[in-house]
Amino acid sequence: MKVLVTGADGYVGSVLCPLLEQEGIDYAGVDVGFFHGCGWKERSWERVRRGDVLDLREGDLEGLDAVCHLAAVSNDPMGEISADLTRRVNFEGTVHLARAARAAGVGLFLFSGSCSVYGKRGEAALTEADPTDPQTAYARSKVEAEEAILGLASHDFSVIVLRNATAYGESPNLRLDLVVNNLSAHAFAEGRILIKSDGTPWRPLIHVEDMARAFIAFLRADVRSLSGEIFNVGSMAQNYRVSEIAARVGEAFPGCRIEYSTRPDVDSRSYRVDFSKLARALPGFACRRDVAETARVLAGIFQAVRLDGASFDSGRFIRVKALKEALRL
Repeated sequence: MKVLVTGADGYVGSVLCPLLEQEGIDYAGVDVGFFHGCGWKERSWERVRRGDVLDLREGDLEGLDAVCHLAAVSNDPMGEISADLTRRVNFEGTVHLARAARAAGVGLFLFSGSCSVYGKRGEAALTEADPTDPQTAYARSKVEAEEAILGLASHDFSVIVLRNATAYGESPNLRLDLVVNNLSAHAFAEGRILIKSDGTPWRPLIHVEDMARAFIAFLRADVRSLSGEIFNVGSMAQNYRVSEIAARVGEAFPGCRIEYSTRPDVDSRSYRVDFSKLARALPGFACRRDVAETARVLAGIFQAVRLDGASFDSGRFIRVKALKEALRL
């Protein structure tokens, strides 16, 4: 098997690529390189070339068995920098790549979607059959991309959408603008866990390593029976209220205090997610990592990089700032 990983140097890609190598899966990567100077570890670019997915053509994809499409303007704050850029990368780039892959004879296209498409919902755990309610340019671009590429599926071109829960955890290209990582950074650098809401919103979580393992599980699966399907990717045990996430992070930082912002974030998203369809499709897959254990791992990384308030709020770890710098905004 030979796989193309887009966004190979990103937060998820820099975890997925080494795991593919460990699994004996040949891969090549492409990455636009906006975040090459970010993170806390050097990453190998030996199998990764710098490039934009919109520049890839059919000839670039010939001989591949599968595509793991991770490249994206990758969260809501980044998406609000430019709705046009977000749609260009997340929608147009995805559709362009899927069409090129199908024309090149690639058999499997795995799309990294997001549970954020569910938006602001009630207490019920949402299944893939529930309607979406995208609240942001990022979420809208993901919904539009899903609909377009699922329409390209055929008997010899399998398309699967992975609606990932909110990622967290250590990665060579570390991000601190994700809820678990951000709360952990505040706890380490400031001795407090700062919650930018009233703590009641629901968030489904998944460790970045488990997310990468899910892609590998789909690469190994009988995908013809799964083609054209959407799967929520995460675990029922990790549907948390933000206040519960803070409590679990706090276990790794004894003595830190939990504070609520006097100016709560305007983010109104709140959703719980049902992951039972994934469990039925991939009975051998299960999430292994948890929040409290990961916060302890992050504490060790923060110690190694001597994290302080200034550095964790910089473009090195905050993607929206790095993107602005890359675009010279």
